[in-house]
Amino acid sequence: MTLRNFQRVDITDPQVREMQYRLEETLRPVTGSSILDGILISDISLASGTTTKVPHKLGRKLVGWIVVGKSAAQHVYDENSGQTDLGTYLYLTADGTVTVNVWIF
Repeated sequence: MTLRNFQRVDITDPQVREMQYRLEETLRPVTGSSILDGILISDISLASGTTTKVPHKLGRKLVGWIVVGKSAAQHVYDENSGQTDLGTYLYLTADGTVTVNVWIF
């Protein structure tokens, strides 16, 4: 998912034009936020000590990720260092067997 920027329409009415500028100014922090421009991947099964290659479908290199749910009290970390295909995959590892939901942005 990619957040789209607000597109102004070329209108001659000065009040409508001003409203468009104010709306664009208001929406810029939202559309420009990398953390909001993400995708939720659910039910990722991770096995102890095994790196799992997770396709993220962002269409760009990932900026970061957050575990938003997990089935067990296990530490989850990435193995992204040195990977060349972060535009397509996130590499996750866990200390023990766990199923996680991850917000990737």
